[in-house]
Amino acid sequence: MGKGGLEILQDFIVNDTNRLSYEAARAISQEKCNKRMNPCWFVSRTGCGKSHLVSLIVKESLMSGRKVEIVTGETFLRTFLFVIKEQGMQKKVIEQTIVRNWYGVDILIIEELDSCVEGKGATQGFLTDVLFCLIRKFGVRVIITSKRIEKSFFDCLKKRCNEVVAVPIFTPDFSLRKKIAVSKLEAAELDYDKEGVECIAAYTGNGAQIRGIVEQLRLYRDLNKIDSVTEDVVMDILKIKGYLMGR
Repeated sequence: MGKGGLEILQDFIVNDTNRLSYEAARAISQEKCNKRMNPCWFVSRTGCGKSHLVSLIVKESLMSGRKVEIVTGETFLRTFLFVIKEQGMQKKVIEQTIVRNWYGVDILIIEELDSCVEGKGATQGFLTDVLFCLIRKFGVRVIITSKRIEKSFFDCLKKRCNEVVAVPIFTPDFSLRKKIAVSKLEAAELDYDKEGVECIAAYTGNGAQIRGIVEQLRLYRDLNKIDSVTEDVVMDILKIKGYLMGR
């Protein structure tokens, strides 16, 4: 293994709101759960760090020599539906499709799977068979991401793949948003004061919004030659971006 999973995952800022997801990612990146948590299903709203966490798992896995493939839920489903339309829904067809597309893959990441299975009983059953085959016959570690969990699909999957686990990533609280803001400001080489950081944390709700505000602050600094990100500067950006509508 290259750098340890913990070392790489230090890029993911942790507190109580996302510690569970961090520990799950750490276990996967250090290969401590080959038979457990497979598939591992990360669930969160947009902007809570789901993609960032998965990208860190990918980096660690590639550095340790594992082969990783990433596919959207829609593409994953269509890959099989096209073949099934031509050859019928048979076990050997599923296996041949897996071999043709993902033979030798150690980790398969299926992103935003929720849109493909919502309220679709037949699709849920079929995807359960595919994931079971990937995991049990081919030994693939499967990671799923989505904004929500379709309970009927999760229950169906649980019956076949009893090691499946859903790992929520919660919306960052004020303390975590401050840490994220400091990290983004320092990465952008922006000077800042305490009030400026707290202002960013108070008016944003997740990491994606913080990233957008910091990018605007960087541009603002370059255009206006400001010395530091103060509360007044942040308020100007928040107004421009519409965060203060009605205030």
